[in-house]
Amino acid sequence: MTKKTKIVVATILFFIVSVADIFAVVFQNKTMEIVFKPLLMISLLVVYFFSKKKVNWWLVLGLFFAFLGDVLLLADQSYFVFGVASFLVTHVLYIKIIVGFLEKKSFTRMVLSTVPYMTYFLTIMYVVFDNLKDMLIPVAEYGLVVSIYGAVTFLNYQQEKSKGNLLLFFSAIFFVIADGFIILNIYYEYNKILDFFVILLYITAQYLTVKGLIVREEVNKI
Repeated sequence: MTKKTKIVVATILFFIVSVADIFAVVFQNKTMEIVFKPLLMISLLVVYFFSKKKVNWWLVLGLFFAFLGDVLLLADQSYFVFGVASFLVTHVLYIKIIVGFLEKKSFTRMVLSTVPYMTYFLTIMYVVFDNLKDMLIPVAEYGLVVSIYGAVTFLNYQQEKSKGNLLLFFSAIFFVIADGFIILNIYYEYNKILDFFVILLYITAQYLTVKGLIVREEVNKI
C-alpha cells in the first residue's frame, strides 16, 4: 500500500468515525458516542502519522489532550472541569506551535487581534452570567486562551498568506464559534441544533488544524 493510499484510507476512516459520532450526538445515542468519540482523535492521529515523515510532537501531545477531553466529557459531570482543562492544554499547545511560526512577535498586535474573539466570548458570558457561578473564572480563562489561539493564527496568516495558514486560521474561528455554542447550551438554554453545530465545528476545527500544519510543512519543504 502506497503512502498516498494509506492517507486516503485513514482520512476516509476519520470521516466515517466523525459521521458516526455526529449521529450519536444528534440522536443522543450514548452507546455509539462511547464507542466513536474516543476514536475521533485516534483516527486523526493516524491521518497525521501517515502524512508526515517528521512528526511535530507538540501537535501529537495536543491531540492526546483533546482525546483525553473527549473521554472525560463522556463521563459524569464530576469530570467536566477536568475535561475542560484538557482542552485548555490542547489550545495552549496549539498556540505554542503557531507562535513558533511568527517572525515578529508584537504584544500590542497580539492583544488587538484578540479583540473580535474576546468580544464574542464576553457577549455570550454577559448573556449567561447569572448561571455561571463557580464556573465564571474557568469559562473566562478558556475564552481567553481560545481567543489567543484565534489571534496568533490570524497574525500567522497575515505574515504568510498560504493555504496551510488559512486552514489554521479557519480552524481557530470554528473552535471559537463552537466553544461559544457550548457555553450557551450549558449555561443558557439547551438546544439540540446547537449540539449538532458544536460537534460538527469541533471535528472540522481539529481536522483543519492537522491538515493546515501538514500543508504548511509540505509547502515550506519545497
